[in-house]
Amino acid sequence: MSAPAAAPSTAPPVLLVDDEPMVLDALAANLARRFAILTAGDAAGALAIAADRPLAVIVSDLRMPAVDGLELLRRMREHHPDTVRIMLSGHADLEAAVRAVNQGAVFRFLIKPCPVQEVAEALDAGIAQHRLITAERELLQQTFAGSIRVLTELLAHSHPAAFGRAVRVRALVAGLCRRLGRPSWDIEVAAMLAQIGCVTLPPTTAARYAQGERLAPSEQIAVDRLPLVADRLLASIPRLERVREVLRGLAAGGGAEGGARILRAATDFDLLRSRGLDARAAVAALRMAAAHDPLLIAALEAEAGAPDAGGDLLHPDELAPGMYLSDEVGRDGVLLAASGAELTPTLIGHLRRSLPRSARVAVSRARP
Repeated sequence: MSAPAAAPSTAPPVLLVDDEPMVLDALAANLARRFAILTAGDAAGALAIAADRPLAVIVSDLRMPAVDGLELLRRMREHHPDTVRIMLSGHADLEAAVRAVNQGAVFRFLIKPCPVQEVAEALDAGIAQHRLITAERELLQQTFAGSIRVLTELLAHSHPAAFGRAVRVRALVAGLCRRLGRPSWDIEVAAMLAQIGCVTLPPTTAARYAQGERLAPSEQIAVDRLPLVADRLLASIPRLERVREVLRGLAAGGGAEGGARILRAATDFDLLRSRGLDARAAVAALRMAAAHDPLLIAALEAEAGAPDAGGDLLHPDELAPGMYLSDEVGRDGVLLAASGAELTPTLIGHLRRSLPRSARVAVSRARP
């Protein structure tokens, strides 16, 4: 692998892959003045480089021993979809070009011997395409994150108790996923958004549900449908398909599968805790009910017994964005903010207006 050459471009490096060292070195030398160039002599070396750093473009020879260029670009498409793929081949047959486009989603197909200027123009176009792809992804991520924040802040202000349940369940889900070795982002987001449907509940039902009280049959039906209400509310937000799948699974109750099983266990545990059971008794009740996977119950028992993170008691004027409430905040019997809520400028302003300056607020620097 060669070191990146000095180049005016601020884009990630371009990777050239060819099993002929003389061809590879000559191409790299001619392009190094305009691009940050890396080289690899085979597919294994190329994949190792791609795993180590982001790449703007990969240019691969078609005919290589062991793993050919078609398979290399197919793997790049699967594992590094943002990297733009260009095929370089000395075999100008239409069939190879079609396979390259279909299997590797190739951006350009260049035929050897290819003038350096033509390769450079293809690289310029590939880097521009990479910038377009990454800019679109970043925009989607910002839209996604912003949508989630708006929805959760709405819940925090309109139904603090429901938001508190969401925060507690999300924290428990994150811990369970760590213990089970499973990615957690989709279940954590589902945990935060599953309570959004509380805005559709009658106030008396919402209050009884928040306190963990046993509900009338008609009230329980409405509560059981909360994940489906959230699913419909999220239908127009992009990139939430996996989250919505978890919510629909949660609505299936005892038939929950996959990530919904974890969220169901965490939700049932929190409900028992809100009814006054301590952590050990809540786990025992879930075990006796035999409604959850024993491995999940064991992970829940271990997570419920983990020590809580420490925190501080601060005056309202000392609160800062990025902190988290370690306990509920209320005044005159009115709940102002739930335990676990992240302190945003809006919430800080609300607490400063509602609390006397002598009040103390329990906060943590660590996300619950």
